[in-house]
Amino acid sequence: MADYIELPLVDDPDALLEIGVDYIENAITGFSARPGNVETVLLEANSQIAAEVVSQAALVPPVIFAYAGASLFGIPPYAAVPATATATVTWAPDTPASMIAAQSLLGVPHPSGEPVLFSTDEDVVAIEGGGTITVGVTALEAGADANGAFGDADLIDVVDGVQGVTVSTAGGGVDAESDDDYLDRLADALTLLAPRPILPQDFAVMARQVPGVGRSTALDLYQPGTDDNIDAGEPGGPLTVEGAPVRAGAGSSPVERCVTTVITGENGQPPTQALMHKVWATLDGAREVNFLAYVIAATYTTIDVKATLKSYPGYLAADVEAAAEAMLAQWLDPGAFGATGSGGDVWALDTYARIYEAVDYLNRAGGVYYVTAVQLRKHGDAAWSDADVPLTGVAPLPMLGDVELTIT
Repeated sequence: MADYIELPLVDDPDALLEIGVDYIENAITGFSARPGNVETVLLEANSQIAAEVVSQAALVPPVIFAYAGASLFGIPPYAAVPATATATVTWAPDTPASMIAAQSLLGVPHPSGEPVLFSTDEDVVAIEGGGTITVGVTALEAGADANGAFGDADLIDVVDGVQGVTVSTAGGGVDAESDDDYLDRLADALTLLAPRPILPQDFAVMARQVPGVGRSTALDLYQPGTDDNIDAGEPGGPLTVEGAPVRAGAGSSPVERCVTTVITGENGQPPTQALMHKVWATLDGAREVNFLAYVIAATYTTIDVKATLKSYPGYLAADVEAAAEAMLAQWLDPGAFGATGSGGDVWALDTYARIYEAVDYLNRAGGVYYVTAVQLRKHGDAAWSDADVPLTGVAPLPMLGDVELTIT
């Protein structure tokens, strides 16, 4: 993944002052800067001015790059998205003819202890004889802060006949993309250097421009088959290959002018069918004529781990166990497994969960002296093994399953 690179500019006035003093001391034999002297005061003043100039100038390249990305290349930063929920309004049996107008404000309890303001999405007309009616509500402030709000809400403007308003758990709020994240994403997108994918890896880069895609990799000359569908019993299933036609049975390779893009959701989690379709529509609409573009999901193999560990003296067994399990979760994290030097958004196609990697990660856990024994198995299998466990699929990723640790 391409990253935006900022030039290392010195804007510290003390550092600039030191540079100026060193220069004059080298240029004038016997010169020594003393506090209060005219030349020292002038150096201090110039270093302050220069620091301000450098600080302001350092902001110009990122601003220009961001402006070009949004206005020239049509890649704006992601805007903040407000959280949403459903409110259930209860009307009294003797309620008069009344209405909660659209955009009416509700104070909804939040786990932080501070209520969050939501507004109704549409008018809510009173029900003759009482009863309940639901309406969508949207957080007043966009962003993730309102996520998790729920419970009995307070209607800011009192409406006759309303006995109560209960709001479901709010979700879907997303913070605005940070400047650094946007510049990195823009730099990544501009590596395409064309409005269409040309090289196989271009398909993976373009796929990551679709909101919701976490990781992607391209399989050059591979045409998927029906065996690449994800069944209902598998993590993330059921999912169907996006692209037509799909060959029956196993996929085939090499197939000329064919690229299959493998994607995950955010943090390496299984994608949804809707996300796969959105990515496929993007790639299919941008591909060159006579090229074939397919989108499939990464396949996930859940790995159970059983190990016996020796701890250092003075460590609590519970602490060592927690640290070891955290390291195993880091090893089998689908959001980072197989990460290449290009960044975690791209992964190398490793087809095994390797037992010596399990030993390596366990040895890094705090309090672990050494590893006595490790065994692995696919989740659901009866037998444990001290060998590498194969990961299924053409672009596999692991997930951590059950963990059995013995601390001695």
